[in-house]
Amino acid sequence: MDRVIREARPEDAEAIVRCHIRSWQAAYRGLIPDEHLDRTIPAQIPERTERLAEVLL
Repeated sequence: MDRVIREARPEDAEAIVRCHIRSWQAAYRGLIPDEHLDRTIPAQIPERTERLAEVLL
């Protein structure tokens, strides 16, 4: 099966941000307070998505 890797586009921004946050939550669970991982970081999704979408233009 062939795989094609393409450059990220602005419409990919939210999925990239969510993947990054889930990875961060998994990696730092038990090292950083759960409240920060479960509330503060996900609350940043809209802002991070907007910033990343601008970079991907």
